[in-house]
Amino acid sequence: MNDDEKFLSMMRALSDPNRLSILRILKGKRLCSCQILKDMDISQPTLSHHMSILLDAGLVKTIPTGRWYDYEIDEDARAFLESYIGKVF
Repeated sequence: MNDDEKFLSMMRALSDPNRLSILRILKGKRLCSCQILKDMDISQPTLSHHMSILLDAGLVKTIPTGRWYDYEIDEDARAFLESYIGKVF
């Protein structure tokens, strides 16, 4: 996947208000899905759907914590977006 395709994939993932809210919740934090869910007005299956899209786009990553996973923003993805946007504008 080239940089343009990667950027467009990330932008598609960011085009939903719920996914933007998830990223705001995760900013600077590592949280489990139950912690994310308590700050949102969506069901657990809906959260899983949105997390899957964010993971596929490379915007968040999982960290194994025993039997569960925590989520955090992928700093490489954040740096890529900042760099890419800086090149375009």
